Amino acid sequence: MRVTDAQVGALRAFLMHDPDTTVHLTAQLGDDGMHGYLYLAEAALSVVARWRFSPRFTNADLVRYVASVRVSRIGDGVEYDIDPLFAENVLRYFLGSAGVSLPDSEVRLRAVVALLNALVDSELSSEEEIGALLAEARELADRWAANG
Repeated sequence: MRVTDAQVGALRAFLMHDPDTTVHLTAQLGDDGMHGYLYLAEAALSVVARWRFSPRFTNADLVRYVASVRVSRIGDGVEYDIDPLFAENVLRYFLGSAGVSLPDSEVRLRAVVALLNALVDSELSSEEEIGALLAEARELADRWAANG
């Protein structure tokens, strides 16, 4: 299933830090649309992580980055904390490291959202850059869907 304009719009609202619009648009997606929305978020994480960490990264780079994300979220409360080992594996997976697998879980979703949010905040500075990220992520998500 291809990514829809509604899914892109909802993720754009999230990345632009517009929580009211994000809640409204994601609610409109319904259960059927949420799968594609999450797929798009994972593709966006993969794209922006590659922009940040490629062509080379070390495990120490990922450990330090995840630690910095966790520290930046301390003030938000424990419900916003992410498991560091799992978050590091999420980054490894979406950076294309071999031998890393991800189970479907709420922990995965929390890590994807936290890492995507942090990477966009640190790497992108304009609506145009967010638009470019979403366009590339949409293409990637559509390729993933076509390849099963």
